[in-house]
Amino acid sequence: VEIAGIRLDSQQLIYDSETGLAKGRKDCVFFWGDNFAASQEVDLDTKTKKAVMRKVAGRGSELVTSGKQLEEPMFFYADELRWTPEKAELTHAVLTTCDEVPQDWHYKIEASKIDIYPRDHLDATGSAITLGDRRLFTLPTISFSLDPNRSIWQDFIPTFGYSGIFGAFARFRVPYHIDPRNYGKVLLDFYSKT
Repeated sequence: VEIAGIRLDSQQLIYDSETGLAKGRKDCVFFWGDNFAASQEVDLDTKTKKAVMRKVAGRGSELVTSGKQLEEPMFFYADELRWTPEKAELTHAVLTTCDEVPQDWHYKIEASKIDIYPRDHLDATGSAITLGDRRLFTLPTISFSLDPNRSIWQDFIPTFGYSGIFGAFARFRVPYHIDPRNYGKVLLDFYSKT
């Protein structure tokens, strides 16, 4: 099935021309632009251009505008992907831009839910950031700008240093993001001498 820049390939396809519902079963690949997602099941509504995929792995090359926060392409694995042209919603997902095999990833973001607004921003809810095999942070929400022209929303890497007055210190920036117009950071400083 191919319509308006999206395509569904599968070993078995059931298409209802009256409702516009296409059901792909067995070895499905869903393409939109230069992005793709592979899964065992895809339900695509060709009239509303909405798709639901279960047990999905994919690559998003057009989700990120080249910038400083996230590189492209973005690789993802999820129990479910709900896709529309405006948003990709991943449930129980893992996300990385590392192009190694999963057991060799340099880092990953795991989340109960990840909402990707292509070329705009990404929100990960119930999330954890892992470097190698070490979980660094567990946060309720992580937000990344996918647009390099927008100010950086997330700067979760702590700054470490030493001051003669305060001793060793760690500084953290904890972001909050309520909606695209209401976001910011809370600064937390920890000192060894105070």
